[in-house]
Order: sequence, then C-alpha cells, then structure tokens
Amino acid sequence: MSIERKDSLPSNSQMLEQISDLFLKYGLRSTSMDDICRHLNISKKTLYQYFENKEQLVEEVFMMRHRNFDFEEIKKKIQPVSAIQILFGTVEHFLQMQQGLVPTNMFDLKKYHPAVFDKLSQHFELFIQQFYSMVFKKGQAEGVFRTDIDTDMQIWLLVEQFCILRDPEKRDNLKYPLGDIVYTVTENAIRSVATSKGIEELDKFKKSKKLNFK
Repeated sequence: MSIERKDSLPSNSQMLEQISDLFLKYGLRSTSMDDICRHLNISKKTLYQYFENKEQLVEEVFMMRHRNFDFEEIKKKIQPVSAIQILFGTVEHFLQMQQGLVPTNMFDLKKYHPAVFDKLSQHFELFIQQFYSMVFKKGQAEGVFRTDIDTDMQIWLLVEQFCILRDPEKRDNLKYPLGDIVYTVTENAIRSVATSKGIEELDKFKKSKKLNFK
C-alpha cells in the first residue's frame, strides 16, 4: 500500500482548480468523488481530509470561480474605458464565459445542491450590483448617463433581467438566442438612462463595432 507524502499533495487551491476543470469537462453530476480521486491521484481518505463531503467540495469550487473576479483589479482595468463600452464589453465577456460552460452544470447545481446554488446566486447578484453601480456613476461623470434617475432602481431592473438568464430551467426555454437577449437588455438599459450625448455615443459605438442586435 503506497503512502501519500504530504509535500507531494496539491494545495487546496490547486485541487479546486483541477476539480473545476473536471466539472467543466464532464459535468457536475457525472463527476464522482472516485473520479476526482483518480484525477488527483489521491485516496478518498485524503480527499475527505480536505472536504467533508461533495456538497462542501462543490461549494468551494463554485465560490472559487466567483472569487476569481477581483473587483479592485477590474476597477483599474476599466478606468480609461467609457461606461457604454464597458457595458458592452461585459456582455461579450459574459457570452464567452457561457461558451466554456457545460450546460447541465447549473441545472445540476440547482437540483442537487440547492443551498450552494442559492449562495452562489446571492454572491453573483451582489457582485453585479456593485459593478453596475460603479459603471453608472462613471457614466454620469462622463455625461453619458442622466443624473435625474433612480440609479438603484435602474440597476435592480438590469440585475433582475440578467439573473433570470442564470436560471437553468429558463435558459433551456429561451425564445430568442442568448446573445440577442443579452445585447438587447443592455441596449435598452443604456437608452433608458442615457443623455443625448450618451445616445450619440451608443449609436456611434454600435456602428463602429458592427453590432447587429435589435
């Protein structure tokens, strides 16, 4: 019987990264604890020294993905970019992320790990509320967003629409392509708060990028 050397074992963060890759490749439900042990080349006893059960393991993997979004780092990167371009850049990033996901993962998370799904949803909502609040303030400072609006309500409406798209059951029954929906929601949000200068910048940006959405 081989003895696993402690100094040869991956760190907790390395384990989470590798387990996350397995979930993305094979799906959350289809990946068993035995599969994870084989992939990590460790015993099940060792795995349970890191995680009490699959519920905790799943939570730590998905929360790790969320924590990878460094808010302060994002603020630095977007500082020189206009608010309208930031919003459409966010759309493109969101759609790229969706292409790398196994469609059943969120469905399985909601069905088999509802507590983790709820916790992740709460963290996601808080993050995008903070993000959009920052972008709206930036847009107002640039003169492209109006200052005579209820910013909190506008952000809430926008967040609610995007949170619907995270529901795996609704995602499977979309009437229109996901990209068209996300772009349209974003454009509608911008037009509802934009100044004349903002509308002009929006139309100019759409034309320069050749964005085709209604």
